[in-house]
Amino acid sequence: AVSIPAQAAGVAALKETEFVQKTVALIREEQQYIASELRSMGILCYPPSANYIFFKEEQGIYERLLKKGILIRSCHNYPGLCHGYFRIAVKSHEQNVMLIKAMKEVIKEGSAYGKSNYDSGNDVWCGKEPFDSRIVQDDKAGWVSSSSFQVAEYGA
Repeated sequence: AVSIPAQAAGVAALKETEFVQKTVALIREEQQYIASELRSMGILCYPPSANYIFFKEEQGIYERLLKKGILIRSCHNYPGLCHGYFRIAVKSHEQNVMLIKAMKEVIKEGSAYGKSNYDSGNDVWCGKEPFDSRIVQDDKAGWVSSSSFQVAEYGA
């Protein structure tokens, strides 16, 4: 059962269409900003369909951002995904700018160890040796073929 005050609050919230419209517009604008910035860094970014951005990047980004006090959501435990998939929440523009700045810094720092190349969709560079993009690293099994797991489609 829902109390009378809770019902009244629910009805009042449903009438706040202007706030909802402004919030949706802000989220969409910031989604586009973040996605554009990620892509400009060569990061594979999936089309956003919620208030977060889903992307794939080298595994070390999580740890390097954490050292800077930034926590991103690892999606390695999602069914069908492996290490290297992350999601970040859409926040205020100021917070998003800070996140992008930090990501650029850690990617630049990490470039000494190799850079992922998602533009071609073919080769991925890890350290100094290229390997086929159909091969991925699994913490328990070592290097395995991507044919042994399925990657979930996002935002389709």
